[in-house]
Amino acid sequence: MAKDKLITIRIEDEKRTAFKKWAESRNLDVSSFLYEVIQACIDSRIDQDIVKPRLIDRLEIDERIDALSKRLTEIDGRIDNLIEQKVERALESLRSEWQTLQQSSKKAPVL
Repeated sequence: MAKDKLITIRIEDEKRTAFKKWAESRNLDVSSFLYEVIQACIDSRIDQDIVKPRLIDRLEIDERIDALSKRLTEIDGRIDNLIEQKVERALESLRSEWQTLQQSSKKAPVL
């Protein structure tokens, strides 16, 4: 069977470096080793209990919600500032046009 699919994972640089050193110290190619680990899982040769599921506790959820709320508040403030700036520019433009119209109407001859 052709190995034509790619798997990408995110990992901390320190863990990647340590794992690469671990594999090299055993004369293992990282990709080949991980391929064999996947095959061992499929074949039920690895006990899934070696990997503990990471459960997010209530405190972590609350902290994440707080961080997101803070970020949303910051974004709202930036949006409000942008709206105010655009409105102010539009008003300045309208004032300028109004003054131009007033001045030109004073100069225009009365018929």
